[in-house]
Amino acid sequence: MNDSNEPQDLQAVLDAAARAQARAAEQLAVAREQAADAGTASGPGLLSALGDSVAAIAGAASTRGVLGELNRAMQRLIPGSGGIVLLRSAEGDAPSLAAFWHGDQHWVEGSGRPPAMPEQLEALSRGDAEPDLCLSLAGSGLSLGECRLWLPTRDDAAQAAVARMLVDITALALGGVHLQSVSRHRSVRDSVTGLFNRRYMEDTLRRELHRCRRNKKPLGVLQIDMDGMAAFNGEHGRTAGDRLLQSVAGLLQSAFRGSDAACRIDDDTFIVLLPEADLNDTRLRGEELRELINAVELPLSNGRVPGIPASIGVAGYPELAISPDELLLAADSAVQLSREAGGNAVTIAQRAG
Repeated sequence: MNDSNEPQDLQAVLDAAARAQARAAEQLAVAREQAADAGTASGPGLLSALGDSVAAIAGAASTRGVLGELNRAMQRLIPGSGGIVLLRSAEGDAPSLAAFWHGDQHWVEGSGRPPAMPEQLEALSRGDAEPDLCLSLAGSGLSLGECRLWLPTRDDAAQAAVARMLVDITALALGGVHLQSVSRHRSVRDSVTGLFNRRYMEDTLRRELHRCRRNKKPLGVLQIDMDGMAAFNGEHGRTAGDRLLQSVAGLLQSAFRGSDAACRIDDDTFIVLLPEADLNDTRLRGEELRELINAVELPLSNGRVPGIPASIGVAGYPELAISPDELLLAADSAVQLSREAGGNAVTIAQRAG
């Protein structure tokens, strides 16, 4: 899915989701009307079956769930049909195979190794065969991919109408799933660096502290404050300052374990949570990080510009603190000690009392 099509802020995401929901309701009403007309020729059960299928597709909570319901709906409502679904990746690459159905077989990406596809589907996937219908999957302002299918009776208008309804609802459902994912992502991520934000940090700190206490394991906390961020912005501009923060964020993401949580909690302040790291391990990680930050250079229009150093504070459970608030206060006080020592330093918090 192409990032350039994504809403640029959370409110835009929520507004787009509301519009998608309203459009889905309109599509369902149209589907019921058309199914009622088709029911005269195709049997009284078509309306009920179509309504059930539309509800199942619209109610699925994941991409895999939506496509699974589409496969089942096609097999149920248009027996003898076959088709493939091609979806774009999050990076907007060319669409790739995400699902197919044929006869009593169906497969969705993420559900295990796919069974062998019939040659007709293989040809559709390669683009070597002309589908009876090629329907765009566009929902909530996003170009998601396409559905290529063949029908048991190529010129059957009722079958084509049902297929279009199902694909339209599928596109809206996929768009809704994507928007919800974007909303969840943005609720816990910093917009400048992509790191986790303060809200996520506080929730994770409480959760990890509880886990470490239960398992009798340590928990390390690093607070990283950039020295002279305001002066750097004043000299080089806010855009360069954001690029510097992004460079530091990249170091935090690459220098720590997958179980660690790197967060930006203020303009020039980062926190890293290190589950099961004792005080000495946390200090050593802080020293490694300080050296990496000192080596940062930014390519600007006037040449390569050195970054700025950082004052780093170290705190840990159970050595220095036993509650989330105490851990954060200890790490912050250690940062102040680093700054009082001239900055560009790593300092372990003093024991309370």
